[in-house]
Amino acid sequence: MLHRALIVLTLAPALFLAACRSAAHSTPGPAADAQTTARNHGYALLYSTISEECDIDKVLILKSPAPPVARLIKSIGQFSRDAKSTLETLAREEPAIALDHQGLPEVEAATRRAIAGATSNQILFHGGKDLEFRLLLTQHEALNYITHLAASLADHDPRDNRRLALGQLSKRAQTLHTQVLALLKAPYVQEAN
Repeated sequence: MLHRALIVLTLAPALFLAACRSAAHSTPGPAADAQTTARNHGYALLYSTISEECDIDKVLILKSPAPPVARLIKSIGQFSRDAKSTLETLAREEPAIALDHQGLPEVEAATRRAIAGATSNQILFHGGKDLEFRLLLTQHEALNYITHLAASLADHDPRDNRRLALGQLSKRAQTLHTQVLALLKAPYVQEAN
């Protein structure tokens, strides 16, 4: 019995230290949890915004903006579908990435829904230059947000493949955003010359 007690007393500190080291490596601390949660919320916000843009080109079924605007809207729709697929692939590769919880307070989520509904009505009930302006303005806002959110996520993501995918997504959104701005400015720049 004394022999067993000596073995337990001798091994107990070693077992305790080993268990502490194991727990330290297997359980992320509050800072790691907060980073993961913030990253997941960022991915969910990006995914939600891109998902809303996936069908933007369907407005062309009902409305007929000028050809340059229509071409750009088609490009934005295709970009959004490709980006959505990319985000879904990244989430499948990393089960910890959740695309369904944005972490927004309910009042913010309700405000975003209200803005989306009002914007849809403004586009559907206008035509001509007013339609084109409103359509381009919504894309200016969405693409600007996508550009910067994807870049921010890329800056904070620990994985190289995700940083690369997000960086490419941000650059493509920025290119489309620049094209939207050019179409928005075109009438005013031509008038000034």
